Amino acid sequence: KLEDVIANLNPTTKKRLLMAADLKDELQALPSVALTAKLEGGLKYGAQHMFWGPRSSGKTLVALQTLAMAQREGKSCLLVDAEGAYTKEWGALLGIDNDQLIIVRDQKAISKVTDTVKDYILAGIDFVLIDSITALVPGSNFEKKTNELRPFDETNQLGQFSKDIGKMSVTFNLINEKTLILLISQATTGIYTYGAVPEPTGGKKVGHINSTSIKFSGSLSEKDQIQGIVTDGD
Repeated sequence: KLEDVIANLNPTTKKRLLMAADLKDELQALPSVALTAKLEGGLKYGAQHMFWGPRSSGKTLVALQTLAMAQREGKSCLLVDAEGAYTKEWGALLGIDNDQLIIVRDQKAISKVTDTVKDYILAGIDFVLIDSITALVPGSNFEKKTNELRPFDETNQLGQFSKDIGKMSVTFNLINEKTLILLISQATTGIYTYGAVPEPTGGKKVGHINSTSIKFSGSLSEKDQIQGIVTDGD
């Protein structure tokens, strides 16, 4: 019986005992009512999630709107703006309080971003958005002693980007207890024996650690674009 197992536990293990019935999961709703419903409440705090898909498919838009909703609920938020695309004017239009948003823009190395985000997670940050992991640079691009960029021809280490992103995700998963971590990744093409398959950049390990992966769809074909006159005013 379960009671007998618990009774026979050593005191140290017994102190760490947690019953599933005592779990108190906190969820973050998204700006899409339908998507929030499909996720049965939204994205889970204390876990890592990913938005991925082709460019201009709405990944960053939805992610920033989700961050804004978290802010309105009193959550502390951090944005790692690896692409350098964020503007405070656009953020304000999406509902973000720029006075309450911590932004990291000067770090592009995966190792540096990992160390910085790790410090914020341990300090108790509620929401971390990395836009995007595709724009980060693996450690093989830097000299170990001087930390300077290596010559381009010396950076061709197969699989190093995916290895570093995987290590980053494992680190976050190890220390994370309450933070909602949201990664944005661009779509790439995986070539297999049975053909080409669209998949997010970052490798397999990050995919296994993600609690939720949401694929965005879009088309760069001109015939699929919404076209019309842009009106300013009335």
